Amino acid sequence: MTDRAALRTPFCDLVGTDWPIVQTGMGWVAYPPLAAAASGAGALGIVASAMMTFDDLVKAIAEVQAATDRPFGVNLRADAPDASERIALMAREGVRVVSFAQAPRPELIAQAKESGMVVVCSIGARRLRPPGR
Repeated sequence: MTDRAALRTPFCDLVGTDWPIVQTGMGWVAYPPLAAAASGAGALGIVASAMMTFDDLVKAIAEVQAATDRPFGVNLRADAPDASERIALMAREGVRVVSFAQAPRPELIAQAKESGMVVVCSIGARRLRPPGR
């Protein structure tokens, strides 16, 4: 059996999880049932919202909240025209973490932090330099 305290990290304290594990916001995969299951198991579940309309996101947040009382996050595209409105929605609904799929503008980071959310930036793949550079 694993000693839970041995795996406790500052990240766990920051986001309110039992384990330092993040189920990231993968498009077409990270829907509310997966995020709720990950969060319910003590990890940080994240809903992928890039392919969702605003109304879909409203429903997705409600679905996760109905399935678990544990913290979870939502992954946003930083270039989404309604990113600020999505962050405001997340703040109203008590979403703990906002994750960005691209480099967020400073004002989006500030908005999320001022709302009490933790900001996490995702790196999907490293950019390889062409040979000889």
